[in-house]
Amino acid sequence: MEICLEHLMAQERELLISVNTVAQTEQALKTLSSLESNAQEVMARAQIIILHGHQLSAGHHYATALIMQRCNELRHYCDTLDAALKTKHTCLRQTHQLLLCLGQAQHWCDDGAYLLANQLVEKFHSKEVAQAALRDIERFLEGAPSVLSSGPDILSMEYEAVITPRLQVSDLKNL
Repeated sequence: MEICLEHLMAQERELLISVNTVAQTEQALKTLSSLESNAQEVMARAQIIILHGHQLSAGHHYATALIMQRCNELRHYCDTLDAALKTKHTCLRQTHQLLLCLGQAQHWCDDGAYLLANQLVEKFHSKEVAQAALRDIERFLEGAPSVLSSGPDILSMEYEAVITPRLQVSDLKNL
């Protein structure tokens, strides 16, 4: 049982959580989900072994001390693996959410650049046309994604745990 748990722990350690794209994040989440499923099966079997060990101990088995030590070791393996998987899952979920927000912001900025590029100065020969264009731009600004309205400092604090230095330099500085 320990070998199975150690193998799962090695797989968990090998799973990269430093992803840079939504697709990489989704793939890592799928891999993690599969690993979590395998881990749940193995940990369920470990719990059965632990329960059996406690039953032997309650029956005053001659090796009670050794049995309890092994049960505690198994429980420790299970707890460590479970905590590591949950931490990675939380981190990947948060990274996925951040990358989606940044993608929305980038798309909105691209739409804004397109809107501004189509505002030809020559067609603003009257005050009414210019004011209508300004209203269009104001309406566009009102539709900004929430990630842009909060500002880079708040965004940095909210996603502090998953913002890598590379991501911070490349994406957050553009906001």
